[in-house]
Amino acid sequence: MSNIVKGNLLMLISSIGFVGMPLFVKLSGDLPVIQNISAIIAFILVIYYKGSLFGKRENQLVLLGRSILAL
Repeated sequence: MSNIVKGNLLMLISSIGFVGMPLFVKLSGDLPVIQNISAIIAFILVIYYKGSLFGKRENQLVLLGRSILAL
């Protein structure tokens, strides 16, 4: 793949990201902006490093309880 094609592809991905950003902001409701951004970055990093979104199997019950009590 040539550098021109790579550049065009990256510009297309970037523009799609900027178009989708207002949608995710509206869907998030009353959360502060920095919390939204950090959640997106954390999600991307978990996917990139092929981690589990819900923690280790033996810790899932404790994590779920902590999430419910934090509401």
